[in-house]
Amino acid sequence: MKFSKITAIYFFGTLILNFLCNFLICYGYISGFITLCFLQIFITLLVLSPIGETILRFLFGCRELKTQEEKNKLLPLFNDVYKNVLKDNPNVNKKVKLYIEDNINLNAYALGTSSIIITRGSIEQLTNEEIKGLLSHEFGHIVNGDTLLFSVLLLGNLASLLVALFVKIIQLFSRTMGSIFDGMSGSSSYGTIFADFVFNSIINLLFLIALLIKQLHSRKAEYNADSYAVKIGYGAGLRNVLYKIHKIEFGGKIKILDRLKASHPDTVNRIEAIEKANYYN
Repeated sequence: MKFSKITAIYFFGTLILNFLCNFLICYGYISGFITLCFLQIFITLLVLSPIGETILRFLFGCRELKTQEEKNKLLPLFNDVYKNVLKDNPNVNKKVKLYIEDNINLNAYALGTSSIIITRGSIEQLTNEEIKGLLSHEFGHIVNGDTLLFSVLLLGNLASLLVALFVKIIQLFSRTMGSIFDGMSGSSSYGTIFADFVFNSIINLLFLIALLIKQLHSRKAEYNADSYAVKIGYGAGLRNVLYKIHKIEFGGKIKILDRLKASHPDTVNRIEAIEKANYYN
């Protein structure tokens, strides 16, 4: 697995923003900030282990292939794609496994470095070639290192949010009690209220910037994963999947901010990019 310069910049830039947000959230509570920093490091190490990936699969409601019908249909398709991935990149994880999410949507995704998940909707509605196109796209995410970074940030942000929430509750309680005593003594708390407003505004702005950076990288990662599917010979199948997704998408004009927050590029743009890459050659 190798990370591009853009991916590395995105990852470390997002971590820096997270630490800065944590510092502001825990301002005045140095122990809380130190706890969040160590928690982020611990989560990063956890995700690199099989335990972290197991936790993510549990959170996403994934299961192993159980019925003989599922195994007979999916394993040959998965193994065919996996063989071509290893031929193209011998250093890719040799223990990648396929899982199922019981969901009616047309979708698939990868977690960590060894889990690819496909939905029941995709199994039922796609042809064999289309399933292989979908799987090759997800292998592209694993090869490019996208899913590992996503997993680190997802679990890290979730854990940090819980600790930060606990710290904010403590802060709210102490300030509420302080306001009560200030009121009894006739002191004004307007300065504290204004300071809270400024701090919260900065935190919200930093979180928004982190979100926009993450989604920008995510959209770029989708194009790269599409290109990888084309590279190893499954562009036609993936293109057909995208056409099916495009047919069931709701139309309408999308606001600029919504486009910036989107994790995936417009489906038509992805189809155009695949067709320009001469997927049929």
